[in-house]
Amino acid sequence: MPNGVIYKGYWNNGQMEGKAKLSFPDGDVYLGVFKDNKFEGEGMRKFPNGDMYRGQYYDGYQHGYGVFISMEEGWRYIGEWNTGKINGKGACMWIDGTIYDGDVIYA
Repeated sequence: MPNGVIYKGYWNNGQMEGKAKLSFPDGDVYLGVFKDNKFEGEGMRKFPNGDMYRGQYYDGYQHGYGVFISMEEGWRYIGEWNTGKINGKGACMWIDGTIYDGDVIYA
């Protein structure tokens, strides 16, 4: 693409559709399913700083069940997401061994 983004996957009527890989010039990479040019269903995203999300997407957002690992800050979250935000039942674990398991809302 003209902006340096590389898409390897299927197209349907000019829309990214199905399993594919999307790579951005800054190192951000998404590997998973697309629907109507948006992340949809099961996918994995690795961010330029090394952070990673693996789980469900809906309408382009993390939505449903997923795992987020913050390499930069040294914590991980396993649980529910809503429209791109940690929200619901889940567990947070920090590098020092601290664990929280319960309702989580991340603003």
